[in-house]
Amino acid sequence: MNPTVSQPISAAQYPQTLPIRSKVSAAAWDSFTVHVVDVQADFSETMTFSDLVLNLRISGTCHLRREVGSVSVARRSVPGSMNVIPAHLTARWEARAISGNARTMAMFVPEAFLARVIAENWGVESRKVEIIPQFLIHDLAIEGVLSRLALEARHDSPPANSMPRAHANSWRIT
Repeated sequence: MNPTVSQPISAAQYPQTLPIRSKVSAAAWDSFTVHVVDVQADFSETMTFSDLVLNLRISGTCHLRREVGSVSVARRSVPGSMNVIPAHLTARWEARAISGNARTMAMFVPEAFLARVIAENWGVESRKVEIIPQFLIHDLAIEGVLSRLALEARHDSPPANSMPRAHANSWRIT
């Protein structure tokens, strides 16, 4: 992927953005798309996603760095580590020292779906809700839901009817 390209990456384009050995599974339901992939090589890419992305490391480890503007953070990514990536956030991602079976999943949640859920459940307009980027957080509730969706994607089963509840620090109503 060319870092100068500013077009947001869609769920359909995602598998072509990383050095992926094999696409383990992908599933699309009415409201969202899930990709489970094995990443085989170090990478450094600037990416902007068209949808909210919830990313979960399922297995393997790596040193992960995210740079947004002039702010850079880096940590070891281990199984259970998650990233909350708001739609249209441009960030440079670097993964090094990938070890083990480096399997990750990415759940793409369209803005229209989020807007409807926010309006129905919180009674506010979605433009008044800021989704705060989260880097390598651990939240057992989200991890459980995403792990179940990854399993269901591998077996082509429909997901549960609920949107996962995000960590309280991931949302801010303005």
